[in-house]
Amino acid sequence: MRSKPGPVAPRDDSFRYLNGTPHIPALYACQPGLEILNKVGMAAIREKSMRLTARLIAGAPVARLAREHTGKTEERAGDGFSECPHSYEVCRELLARDVLVDYRPKAGVRLSPHFYNRDERNATSRSRK
Repeated sequence: MRSKPGPVAPRDDSFRYLNGTPHIPALYACQPGLEILNKVGMAAIREKSMRLTARLIAGAPVARLAREHTGKTEERAGDGFSECPHSYEVCRELLARDVLVDYRPKAGVRLSPHFYNRDERNATSRSRK
């Protein structure tokens, strides 16, 4: 089942242009990605995201990173943050080793597996020292 955008109800005043005009070529460029998402299915994407993220968090002590997780697992987004001493430098080193992460001040190193990641690649990222 393909998702379709809903109707647009433009305002009658100047706020109509508050967010600018949609960039038409970008709307066409994103269509293949939407087709992939619709083909895979949101439930399958969420299940894999939760599984990969749980494995990532479970492996954090192996990678010598402090775990930070609040809330219920089913409410968690598909990423894990690790606040550790010198998080910024740790992030730079992981990037140098071809591990895709980013640094967030006051949160630490963010790792975020995606539905197109293979389980083996996720395990590789966890085991890098």
